[in-house]
Amino acid sequence: NYISWWEGRDGDNMDKVRSIYNRACVNHLPTKVDIHEQWAAFEESQGDFDAASKILENLETSHPELISLLLRRINLERRRGSVEKASELYEAAIKAAPNKSTAGDLSIKFARFLRLHQKNTTKACQVIKTAMATDPTNPK
Repeated sequence: NYISWWEGRDGDNMDKVRSIYNRACVNHLPTKVDIHEQWAAFEESQGDFDAASKILENLETSHPELISLLLRRINLERRRGSVEKASELYEAAIKAAPNKSTAGDLSIKFARFLRLHQKNTTKACQVIKTAMATDPTNPK
């Protein structure tokens, strides 16, 4: 595609690629999830975590039903070293989950994040216990 062609050319073409993504996402495909995710990944690869976060946040407001977007945003915050923001996003996602099963799945991911990245096993156990109390029929 056109973006790959520009990325493969000699020289610094990152501003041109950024411009292509901007035109594609803002003007031509404002509701297309895949191209926005690619744009956010591009910005992250260029070291512009704020732009990537803003792209994902705007996309999340357009598509609040997509849990994958929320998880992508949480992982971006984790990779940029903002574990407090990632924790806030996890907690908000669990509270706003559309059903108990989704809340349970997010709780498991959050507990794993707490245990592995924040070394906080006490809070991880608390999150799991809360999830089990909320949905005792969840087999996970």
